[in-house]
Amino acid sequence: MFENKQKSIQNNDLINKTRDQYLEMTKDFKSSFDNFIVKEVDGFKVIDESVSCEVGYKARAGEFLIQDIKKQGYKEIVYVQPRRGFAGISLSWLCKKYDLKLTLVMPSSKEVSDHQALCIELGAKPLFARIAAMPNANRLAKL
Repeated sequence: MFENKQKSIQNNDLINKTRDQYLEMTKDFKSSFDNFIVKEVDGFKVIDESVSCEVGYKARAGEFLIQDIKKQGYKEIVYVQPRRGFAGISLSWLCKKYDLKLTLVMPSSKEVSDHQALCIELGAKPLFARIAAMPNANRLAKL
């Protein structure tokens, strides 16, 4: 079960923008996903994406940005993907859907992780790099 470890009510994402600015920015956004279902679990309201969104909430949340990138005329995205994690999977799925190229800079090892393999299967171009830490991959992605 999810444990909320947040100590304050401040949303750090809203430091430079207000909630109203985000709502204004996304007011014309139309998601391609069905409406999500909210379930009650142990007294908590939980968003259930198991039926409405093929690859989960990260894809739903990222769809606005992908649509915006496409509208601006970009053709390719470069993202640093750790060996595990669902952001790269969601991005791979969205880029395929919106006909964008995706290059994932990923740490190399002897075996490809299941997450990395799924990204590649969904059409992402892998760029494996021998790195000691993720900030090094960020520098490589900017080249």
